[in-house]
Amino acid sequence: MFSDWLQGGLYLEVSFLLKIKEDRKTTINVILNNLSDIQTIDLVDETIDKKVNDFIEGYSDTDGPNTFYHHSINLNAYVHLPPKKRTIIHIEQISSDSLVINFLFDGFDIEEVRPLKGKITEYITLLKELYYHFEFKVGGIALDEDVEALFNCNELYPSECYKFDNLTINYSLKQLTYFKCIIWNMSYEHTFNKKYDYQYINNNGLLIESIC
Repeated sequence: MFSDWLQGGLYLEVSFLLKIKEDRKTTINVILNNLSDIQTIDLVDETIDKKVNDFIEGYSDTDGPNTFYHHSINLNAYVHLPPKKRTIIHIEQISSDSLVINFLFDGFDIEEVRPLKGKITEYITLLKELYYHFEFKVGGIALDEDVEALFNCNELYPSECYKFDNLTINYSLKQLTYFKCIIWNMSYEHTFNKKYDYQYINNNGLLIESIC
């Protein structure tokens, strides 16, 4: 799925959810412009124009009257954490009004990840930086999991089960055992279960860390 840019195996995933407010062409171009403005991220994909067109047009893996079109893109990039690391930025529309952006990093094994807390400081810094640029609804860091898992939904996407407003903070916190931390934008919802370690960050953000 992710070409030979990464080695494969277990991925540490830094992902977040955005609301789609405009057409796909405008949406993807705004996202790419915002990513380009972040000094620690270098987009190095040589086929980016073709991939953007493929994202806009979409593709179907079935035929028939109930066919769903997938709109996704994978971009090769470097992130200066430090150290400088390769990442694939996976962008996918999961409902009519929501989209997930996911940074995948490899080089992790299960023995390294179990005691992950304390080893992901740089990734938390990256998630905060992404929040300051995008002010997303929710973002998180997990092993082989992205923020789509924070929905109360088990359907394949794209699906309206993953509509933007269907994601709530307290259900998201129930999934925190799968995540090392999440950032929640309190502009959308500000009442939450305070049994977790948390701190307020800029732009109305709430950083919540896993207790596991």
